[in-house]
Amino acid sequence: MMKSSLSIAFALAAATLALASSQSSAQFLPPGGPPRPPIGPGPGFPGQFPPPPPPRFYPPPVYVEPQPYYREDVVGDICYTSRGECQLDYSLPVGSGCRCFIPGFGRKRGTVGQ
Repeated sequence: MMKSSLSIAFALAAATLALASSQSSAQFLPPGGPPRPPIGPGPGFPGQFPPPPPPRFYPPPVYVEPQPYYREDVVGDICYTSRGECQLDYSLPVGSGCRCFIPGFGRKRGTVGQ
């Protein structure tokens, strides 16, 4: 009994190995790959391709001369910060940046005003 079950097991193993090593010839696609669609006009356009979309014309960018963030003709000598203000030793255009030393807070940045 043992010999017959061993021989059946070896026979099944040999058959499985033989089937696994052979190539399969049942393919559902042709050897060159899937068929390609025909080249030609699309549906709804007999004898010609659809017209290309019209080009998008955008107006050219308009260059605008940058304006300064302060007025050069108006000058001031007071620096206003979030912690206080101080008198400057020189005049700067109103709206430009400045620095003050505020006692208790140190150097602070601010804006020049009149």
